[in-house]
Amino acid sequence: QGAGARSQLHEGVSGRGPHGPQAAARLAPLLRRARPRPGIPARRAGYRPPPETPRRGQVLGAPADPDRDAGHGLRVVPARVRAQAAALLRHERPRDDRGRLRHRARGARPALRVRPRVPSAAHARASPGRGRPSPVHPRLPRGDDGPASGRDRGPEARRNAVKVVHVVTAFPRHDDDVITPWLGRLLLGLRDRGLEVEVLAPAYRGGGATEWRGIPVRRFRYAPAALETLTHEETAPDRIRRRPAYAGLLPGYMIGGSLASIALGTSSPPDVVHVHWPVPHAWFGALARASSERTAVVSSFYSVEIRWIERRLRWALPFLRWSIESADGVTAISTATAAAVARYTPREVPVIPFSAAISDGPRPDGVTAEARPQERAGPVRLLFVGRLVERKGVHILIRALARVRERVDATVTVIGDGPLAAPLEAEARRVGVDPFVHFAGRVDEEALREAYRTSDLFILPAVVDGKGDTEGLGVVLLEAIEFGLPLIASDVGGIPDIVRHGETGLLVPPGDAGALAEAISGAIGDPAAARERVERGRAHMREHFGLPSVVDRLLACYGRAVSRRDGLESQGVGP
Repeated sequence: QGAGARSQLHEGVSGRGPHGPQAAARLAPLLRRARPRPGIPARRAGYRPPPETPRRGQVLGAPADPDRDAGHGLRVVPARVRAQAAALLRHERPRDDRGRLRHRARGARPALRVRPRVPSAAHARASPGRGRPSPVHPRLPRGDDGPASGRDRGPEARRNAVKVVHVVTAFPRHDDDVITPWLGRLLLGLRDRGLEVEVLAPAYRGGGATEWRGIPVRRFRYAPAALETLTHEETAPDRIRRRPAYAGLLPGYMIGGSLASIALGTSSPPDVVHVHWPVPHAWFGALARASSERTAVVSSFYSVEIRWIERRLRWALPFLRWSIESADGVTAISTATAAAVARYTPREVPVIPFSAAISDGPRPDGVTAEARPQERAGPVRLLFVGRLVERKGVHILIRALARVRERVDATVTVIGDGPLAAPLEAEARRVGVDPFVHFAGRVDEEALREAYRTSDLFILPAVVDGKGDTEGLGVVLLEAIEFGLPLIASDVGGIPDIVRHGETGLLVPPGDAGALAEAISGAIGDPAAARERVERGRAHMREHFGLPSVVDRLLACYGRAVSRRDGLESQGVGP
């Protein structure tokens, strides 16, 4: 580490010199580990030159001192201990006498350095009265670091930043991976507001990126590489339902995630662990908290896990209740999900639709709502985007198209893939509309944007599937209205949080092909009303689902969770 650092290290070992007393006090726990044990011959410890001419990087110490060394002779500092001692002398985070990183002392939690955001003109117009972050816990004051992102801050600011680890089932495996784009936007938004953000996620086929756009990603293994496909390509409940043999991967998943959580809590303890899909990830959060003793846990529910347990896994209800009550903070993705969580706790359950967090930038290039719908030549173009699974209700849209075509010329483009692709194509042939339904499969970002730009109406005919699952929110509705598309969707799950009937879109009863056909025909016949709903929908979207608004609410939730955790500690309540 250079002559100066070696000199301080030598003074700490010997207790002499201008820095000796202070350095010795800081190095004492490490040197206790380095002391030779009784019964080990002196020659086993090796020989070192006098202190005036230490050999670089091998042995550092001081002449034997009977009062200090109890007759054990020279003290030899192993390489690993030397590295830790050098880190201490550079004022890095301390370790305990077992070599583990010590968490900050009680009462020394760093301030939550929240960057003041400056809303765009569009956001200010859409959200009057907003434009300043919501208050956070008084013990976590807002910083004034300026507009730079977390990556541009200096070492001291990064060291004092509040650390938040998100525990998820799936995370992009590379920079161009299209899965969970909402989570990526959220994490980048948190980082830009001054937080230190990390991700804990399962591996996929033995790998996956360990960093995504500057955000560290911890991947835990749970099976041989060829079998690590429980997540990412499809939700775990859907995969297990189709092929029950996948349930055999769950024990390995829980063991791998548990070990990774313990390592997280002992090696680099976060201030907050944000658990997505608390069943089963609440267990991982509890282990990280128990290992660090200072971590607060925030659990976010998406509704499907609650309905699945209530309908098919009632033996897991005690775990569901525990995951809610043991968390220091609980959030829900929609109003309907909050009501479901509230059945198990008297606590407040704030609605934070972070999975819908959208950018606060300008409208996509070339997007206008004036030419929609049915104001251009050719057939009316209906669009659906999503996985081809039962809860999306694409079969209802196909049946409704047959009725719509009795009145107007219309086509449907279906973007996405899934296990029901072949049955849906067969359904289109059965009702006689297969020439007018285009199954595009999975497309890249540019093709998706082009589909939004060239369509007339966006349809989300969601239903409740056989296992009780439905749309937790319907994020694609926000993407569609961002491109100026009028919305028609089912009145189910969290969809009404986005589509307010007659105000921001049209709602129909789930599973009713006749009502869906009537709504489509009505929107085609009254384009002026459709345009008005689009503009009101965009204002509603900016106010309630914009990224700055979502980040503000999430920071306030973190502050409440930390406050609750500190209150439990002050009362002597364990993790």
